[in-house]
Amino acid sequence: MSTELITTGVQKIIASYAMNEIIFEIDFDHPEAKKTIKEMAIYLYPSFDDETPFKDCLILWLQMASFYSHQFYCEEFGDLHKYFLNTEGFCAMDGSKGISIYSFNYFPYSYDDFEIKMY
Repeated sequence: MSTELITTGVQKIIASYAMNEIIFEIDFDHPEAKKTIKEMAIYLYPSFDDETPFKDCLILWLQMASFYSHQFYCEEFGDLHKYFLNTEGFCAMDGSKGISIYSFNYFPYSYDDFEIKMY
């Protein structure tokens, strides 16, 4: 597994805390994927703007999506895809924008334990 983020083609990216993880499958060549990730990052962290490098937006978005996934688990909702769809600042994670959830396991949230790597 690689720690370098590859932002071309279809990639599986693991966002994990300790031994628990969420895996996103992102089609970076999808016409909406990079634009959507950047828009979500700017919405979630207003000090980011159109000039913020894409990889910075991707990392922030992965951190925030991981945080909200933890919230989802704690609140015991039934469908993570619907949860993101109804969470302000996030798009559908059903692949329609090139972004989907590949797998999800509960993980505790802590910035100190955050790790991103290629699947």
